[in-house]
Amino acid sequence: MTYLTIDDRTKEGKELVKMLQSKKPVHILHHPNEKTRKALRDAKAGKGEVIKDIGAFFKKVLE
Repeated sequence: MTYLTIDDRTKEGKELVKMLQSKKPVHILHHPNEKTRKALRDAKAGKGEVIKDIGAFFKKVLE
């Protein structure tokens, strides 16, 4: 197996991913960025806030 890291935020990266997806048997795996991975680790560790209703959620988000 071969693994590649492609920056799909660039024009060239998007074109390369599109070309690779058209080939068989190629499987494209998307991995979350570091900020998302940290948020997932924090959530699993019980860090963060519990918001009990949608009104409180929007109040917190729109602060």
